[in-house]
Amino acid sequence: MSDANASRMSPAALDDAEDLDRGNPTELAVEHVALASVLRDLRLVGGCCGADHEHIEAVSSAPRRDR
Repeated sequence: MSDANASRMSPAALDDAEDLDRGNPTELAVEHVALASVLRDLRLVGGCCGADHEHIEAVSSAPRRDR
């Protein structure tokens, strides 16, 4: 499991990038579901480094086992 960045690029690489790497909204959602299975009391999710409304929509609509 990685961090909650939408981009797979390192923060240093993102700082040097000319264009923002948005990453994959579905992949970010899958990572949040995995995180929620470990942190059962997780109630707040989000993103950084490229996350936008499409990423948050994917995360909020991803099926979770505790719903």
